[in-house]
Amino acid sequence: MTNNLGETIRRLRKLHDITQETLADAVGVTIPAVSKWERGECLPDVTLIVPLASYFGITTDELLGVSEEVRRAKIQKWYDDYKPYICRQTKEIAQAHFDGLLALMEEFPNDFELMNAYIVFAVLDPEFYGEADQTEKSRKKNFRRIEECCRTILEKCTDECKRQEAFSELAELYASDGRLEEGEKLLMENVPFELRHQKIAALYNSVDHPDTPDKFRNTLYYQMKSLLETITFYLDWVKPVEKKRDLYRRTIAMIQSFCGDDLGTLYFHTAYLCHQACADFTNAGLLDEAMEAAEICLRDIHRYDGLPEKCTFTTGIIEGYTKSTVDGAMEAADMTETEFMLGLFEQNWAAPLREREDFRALLERYRLR
Repeated sequence: MTNNLGETIRRLRKLHDITQETLADAVGVTIPAVSKWERGECLPDVTLIVPLASYFGITTDELLGVSEEVRRAKIQKWYDDYKPYICRQTKEIAQAHFDGLLALMEEFPNDFELMNAYIVFAVLDPEFYGEADQTEKSRKKNFRRIEECCRTILEKCTDECKRQEAFSELAELYASDGRLEEGEKLLMENVPFELRHQKIAALYNSVDHPDTPDKFRNTLYYQMKSLLETITFYLDWVKPVEKKRDLYRRTIAMIQSFCGDDLGTLYFHTAYLCHQACADFTNAGLLDEAMEAAEICLRDIHRYDGLPEKCTFTTGIIEGYTKSTVDGAMEAADMTETEFMLGLFEQNWAAPLREREDFRALLERYRLR
């Protein structure tokens, strides 16, 4: 322990605006004991270091005055020393790297970055290097320490990336212990929606579950849906209409290659993509191309409205995936998506198109369906 420990305790107490009496009660000592620490007359008992650090919300290293620069340099050296061997892995190299991590954790037991590294590397324990069931054996051997690191990160760390890694590993740890439902519940309640399906697919894959293909199909569907939404937002910022025309064409082709002959619930997204294309072409004075986009838009949104409440894809990468088509907002408005889309074509931007007889006939055709 450093000689300035008492000064550190006094500084932290003042910073948090607490009295010596409050601190003494919190860690179970007398007021004179706290006073002696702060005057440098004696040091806290070693058993009080962790409670004191926890009380002030810092690591024991910070409490004891361990240089942050030294700590960071040692951890960085551990990373750097291993880089040349990542692609030339052997059991001996893996063991040396893992042993180095364990040594750092002994030196800096409250470092969240090292805990995060441990939960990544401990599931591939070098003791079982090259064995078919390496991950299974590693989790069984290191179960308690992995769980402890995950729980500590989740309880005390504010870094969201480290927290998400801890949630994922803890879920897979529980799944390996026969607690798959508990692991899935953990992910459902704590992982952001945009990552949830991917994490759950990885969870099921980690235990070779028969439902794993369904989880991956689910993930692929939401990734494609998210990609389409991102492209749609991006196209708002693309200015040259020639470039937009090409991007619309390529995006539709991408969806078709993904889904094959059955676009299923993604007809909704192709319809709205074509609606956007129609508006862009109309504003650019390309009315023939706008008319073509409008036809595809209304055709696809009508197909979407014709899907059953539970739609199963019949072709493409996600063949067999079932998705609900129920939309609470549309049900509440007592309106189909086709009716809503027809209303969009009544807006001011579509005035030049409404002057065309073929466009008016198109709208009338879908109003009657």
